[in-house]
Amino acid sequence: MALVITIDGNTRTDKIQFGSLKIKNILTNKRDTCKFVIVEHSGDTYIPKIGEEVIITDSGTKIFAGIIKVVESRPSAYKIIHHNIECADYTALLDRKLVPDTFENQTIDQIITSLKASYFPTGPSEITINNVDAPPLIDYISFSYKPLAKVLEQLANTINYDWYIDYDRDLHFKAKSTSPAPFDINDGDGSYDYESLIIRSDNTQLRNTIIVRGGKYLGSQITVEREADGDQAVFPTRYQFNDFSASVTGEALNVGVDYINDADDFDALYNFNEKVLRFKDADKPSSGAVLKVSGKPNLPVIVKLKSQVHIDATRSQELGSGVYEYLVEDKKINTKEGARQRAEAEVLAYAETLSEGEFVTETSGLQAGMQILINSTSRGISKSFIINKVTTSQRTNSALRYEISLITTRTFDLIDVLQKLLLESTEKIEIAKNELVDLVESFPEETISFAETIDSSLAHNTETETISMSETFTAQSLDYEVEFVAGPWLPNQRGDTISNILGYWKLNDDLATTNVIDSSGNGNDGTLTGGENTENISTLKI
Repeated sequence: MALVITIDGNTRTDKIQFGSLKIKNILTNKRDTCKFVIVEHSGDTYIPKIGEEVIITDSGTKIFAGIIKVVESRPSAYKIIHHNIECADYTALLDRKLVPDTFENQTIDQIITSLKASYFPTGPSEITINNVDAPPLIDYISFSYKPLAKVLEQLANTINYDWYIDYDRDLHFKAKSTSPAPFDINDGDGSYDYESLIIRSDNTQLRNTIIVRGGKYLGSQITVEREADGDQAVFPTRYQFNDFSASVTGEALNVGVDYINDADDFDALYNFNEKVLRFKDADKPSSGAVLKVSGKPNLPVIVKLKSQVHIDATRSQELGSGVYEYLVEDKKINTKEGARQRAEAEVLAYAETLSEGEFVTETSGLQAGMQILINSTSRGISKSFIINKVTTSQRTNSALRYEISLITTRTFDLIDVLQKLLLESTEKIEIAKNELVDLVESFPEETISFAETIDSSLAHNTETETISMSETFTAQSLDYEVEFVAGPWLPNQRGDTISNILGYWKLNDDLATTNVIDSSGNGNDGTLTGGENTENISTLKI
């Protein structure tokens, strides 16, 4: 099979829905794109993912290589899912980093080498610089946080070079050129589909006389004078002056800025925007005094360019004078030289009838940027064109067809000129030579686990404490009132005393009755009797 499609290193040709493959190969550094549909059936283990590498070959020749940028999945039937895939060539790898950098007194080769070391992708997606050949020296260039692709574009336009990333991830950066196509287009040799060849001539854009109205430029020093009438206090200066100065009858004036300075502190106030010089009534020049104003005027940029050769050629082909005028208004053009360049670019592009074309072929080998000769006797044309775009699609499961878009070599040159002019006028943000870039990097949250062990050792952590003790013995004094109880006494309640206990007192061997002593010290009946001896317990002392 001539057509082979690999995704992430694995062949997936049989997974591609027939007729869904479309590849666009566009002129020079414009990005090539590729689209196709992968059909997933029940039980399939492969599902395409963003970022996977896609390489497509036709009979062993790479016709596309890049990465998946978009995956859109949707069901088409029961247990069948269609994955719509969009890919971009390796130039997309240059979008991942911004370049905030400046370079001084270096060649383009040296600048690109530095960019590769600091910003180019590395590892499996590395982009090499084997085809960089740009020796011109750059005095100073700055990049204000631009993607790498825009940085390379700015470098290329600075010296009118061309660049692109090939299908082997190598950067080509060289002087503009066109390589010849591997074959020409001729009637009857099968090189193209005869009915598909279209040559389009367009005269609606004809322009051979160009007027450019730009911004303003700073003119040379001039002096404008006029005579005062004694009543006038506000004098028009005719121009917006830089380095403004004024005098009255040869005496220099102390001039301030209108609406900013105090009029009492100056002889007069100058208004740049309104182009007037104002005096206070008390200081206005007297009748007959000569007022002189001097400075460098800001003059409008207006250039008119006529191409008489093209005017005469147009007049010989059609009615009228042959003059086709066109106005370009661009306030960013602030020099007469810039205005002339823009007018010349317009004449180069549109002073002649534009020709573009297209055709279809089944012969492989054509790429954007090649120069091909269209030689058709039946069409009455033998002219070289630049291939602007190649759109590849499937003719059969194994064969491809190519739709070729053509532009003239003059249009190709015009695109380069206009791009360069637009770049010069729109580069508004620059990094100053003394500007510092504050780089702050953010990292995701991390969890740190740690353990701590403490070893305790008396031998290494001795602690000494001193305890002081003393004892005092207090002997009971002899006159301390003592109460005794006859027999065992076990206190059985809080606050128990000798006068409130339960005890037994044996008065003699003949004791026959036990008396409970109450809280007053008396027995239940106030006496305790036992045989022949009787005594009141409340008065008993031992």
